[in-house]
Amino acid sequence: KPSVMELYGIKNNQTIKAELTEPVSKKDDKRNILRGIFEFNLEKGKYLVKAAQAQSCADMARLADANCLIVIEEDRINPQKGEEIECIII
Repeated sequence: KPSVMELYGIKNNQTIKAELTEPVSKKDDKRNILRGIFEFNLEKGKYLVKAAQAQSCADMARLADANCLIVIEEDRINPQKGEEIECIII
């Protein structure tokens, strides 16, 4: 994992800004943290992220697919596709 992170220019415990590839549902004014899957798009020259399909802790297969945590701040409601959002690399 460290060599892959170095390849992408990511330092340990680093957060990145990534563009959402699909909308995320959030209906309250609390900070939400969702498991997500990010990748670097060479054509666009930026990170893209989508929420993992299942957020249940019982879905171990989807839990294993996640490589980041999507942070949705308290003041954001329903971030849409194309918006930039903060992600914590895991």
